[in-house]
Amino acid sequence: MNPVLFEKDGSVAWITLNDPDRLNALTEAMGVALAKLVPQINKDQSIRAVILTGAGRAFSAGGNLDIIEARTRKKSAVNQKEMLGFYGRFLSILKIEVPVIAMINGPAIGAAFCMTMGCDLRVASTEAKMGVNFVKLGLSPGMGATFLLPHVLGTPTAMDLLLTGRTLTAEEALRRNLIHHLFAPEALKEETRRLAEEIARNAPMAVRTAKRGVLNHMSLLQKSLMFESKGQAACFRTEDLKEGVAAIRAKRNPRFSGA
Repeated sequence: MNPVLFEKDGSVAWITLNDPDRLNALTEAMGVALAKLVPQINKDQSIRAVILTGAGRAFSAGGNLDIIEARTRKKSAVNQKEMLGFYGRFLSILKIEVPVIAMINGPAIGAAFCMTMGCDLRVASTEAKMGVNFVKLGLSPGMGATFLLPHVLGTPTAMDLLLTGRTLTAEEALRRNLIHHLFAPEALKEETRRLAEEIARNAPMAVRTAKRGVLNHMSLLQKSLMFESKGQAACFRTEDLKEGVAAIRAKRNPRFSGA
């Protein structure tokens, strides 16, 4: 099964994370496939907007638990290097030159929610839920969370989400400006397409330049990714991380000890 689907519909391209049985949990194969699409999209001048979404009932549940658990057995230096590569592949969406709309059709959690923060616009289904649950797992934030959330949402909201690990309903996300538009599930795809086509009708050079100007600050992102990869590498070696994974698997509240 192709971990990422790509489709062109006129001047709009669709990227779909495609592992619905596991709620599109992020994997290495998915990241590699996504990163390979970016130069292809940038080379195609007929594409004027991109929609990023997930197959099935979720945008993405975030990190794959099996992969996270496997990292507890690796050395910190290895984890730091591999996490930097992992971030880079998924955050390659930031290199797409045309506007990218995150169509959040269901849960967008943890690293996957960070991906939506790297998109230019976010629209969601009324059934969607979103948040960054890293600390509930015993893990410090990654995937650019400590840079993207403050920039997009402001420091107070970023602190609230990052420190509590709270998951928000779609209505709460709209009230707190995490998303731009909210639609009923049956209308989500068509309304998102309509928004993308509205953007696509504008002068392409003007749109690309506007996006590039807004994202000039992204040159600072790499410093945050270095910090996050080091922090996550340290957390992977803790007992709290093991407890966090076990608690999620058992569907119970974690009992963190600080060890």
